[in-house]
Amino acid sequence: MISEGFRVDGRHLDEVRPIYCESHHLPALHGSALFSRGDTQVLCTITLGAPGDAQRLDSLVGPPKKKFMLHYTFPPFCTDEVGKKLGLNRREVGHGTLAEKALLAVMPPEEDFPYTVRINSEVMASDGSTSMASVCGGSMALMDAGIPLRAHVAGVSVGLVTDVDPSSGEIKDYRIVTDILGLEDHLGDMDFKIAGTRTGVTAIQLDIKPAGIPLDIVEWGEATMIGAERVLLRHALRDPFNHRFVFLSDSCIPLYSFSYTYNYIMSTPTSFVDSFADTKDKRYNPRMDPVIHVHNWRKGSQWVVLNRKHAEIVVNDTIVLPMFQQHCRRKSLPEFWRDRPVPAEGWKEHNCIPDEHYVQTLLAQKGVDSELTRRSLTHSAWDLTSSKSNERRGWHPMTYKFSDATPHLIQSIKGIDNINYETEYRREWCTSKGKPAPCFLFARKFTRPAALRLLREVSFL
Repeated sequence: MISEGFRVDGRHLDEVRPIYCESHHLPALHGSALFSRGDTQVLCTITLGAPGDAQRLDSLVGPPKKKFMLHYTFPPFCTDEVGKKLGLNRREVGHGTLAEKALLAVMPPEEDFPYTVRINSEVMASDGSTSMASVCGGSMALMDAGIPLRAHVAGVSVGLVTDVDPSSGEIKDYRIVTDILGLEDHLGDMDFKIAGTRTGVTAIQLDIKPAGIPLDIVEWGEATMIGAERVLLRHALRDPFNHRFVFLSDSCIPLYSFSYTYNYIMSTPTSFVDSFADTKDKRYNPRMDPVIHVHNWRKGSQWVVLNRKHAEIVVNDTIVLPMFQQHCRRKSLPEFWRDRPVPAEGWKEHNCIPDEHYVQTLLAQKGVDSELTRRSLTHSAWDLTSSKSNERRGWHPMTYKFSDATPHLIQSIKGIDNINYETEYRREWCTSKGKPAPCFLFARKFTRPAALRLLREVSFL
């Protein structure tokens, strides 16, 4: 797994097993759902009761009644065993409580839905992550029962595999894996269960076998964006008719109509990638050499448009990404060192932001720089007064609010026809089909009210 990037079942490290789900599986019940992820399968059923059916709790503290319950059952047959079922064990209590907490957060207020709800999660087959399968199946069953949930909930289990130096006990290398198997749970070093909605986390549980996990493994949070992009690309590439892959911020708005945008992107066979040699900020970590040489180090924005060839390079990469995971760190903010000694080893504080370096550096490593149009199609304005500290100024993009969202703003962004590459001391004029053209097709960063106002009032021609 560490050397080749593949797991025992042939999956990539960030690949989820095939999912099959079916709601209204048992029509006679109030609600039901069957959820399968790989060889793990869970059947969830819903029983609704009157408010008076709530469970009474004998406790000195807390509420006297419980109106939402999830009962998790792990029978012997789900792991091909023969045995007696004498009562709940610690596993069933713990997994059921975790899944219950994950779903309780999205249940409607009592004044809107006063009924008692019981979920029964029966594990039909187990090969890892049955508690998270219970969350997914439980969410579907609740919706099948007509309960007005605040949001949909899903869960997945994340694992960790490490290569440890036997002489010192230090972790030399590691890989984070998504949707772990039972074997990976048994032999791996971590089982991190996380459940939530599109907007936030509703429940987590962490089991680790080592005495602790080094902070630098936890700190590399930007891996999630790169990992998500690789998952999306992998699925999109399965359709042979997909030839362009566009990554945008969720705070972006279009500047032109779809037909104009489509023709602009398809006017050239190259990819649009904001890529330039990052010689000013010294963000390159020398420890990446010789795998990633300094002359291939690139910087840019994470909003790119890739053709099919370059998208396949990103998906199939097993060399550059592990180096980023090991040596690319976001530099701590200046205020972090007020009460701490500045580290003597400067390489630990290289201001490397993975999602702004990875795609650009990877394509440079593959020698395809000549196949790129070096430009981001997404406009960002930088807030130079966002901080009183000189070290922090210019770190944050300008956020346009409702009052800023005017046709004049859109026209000013549309009028930009050149880009200044500050670190290369040069200016590049934008073209499309060999003719001068506006540089940007999208703009960020807009609040939701501002974006809705623009979409109503501005004609995107």
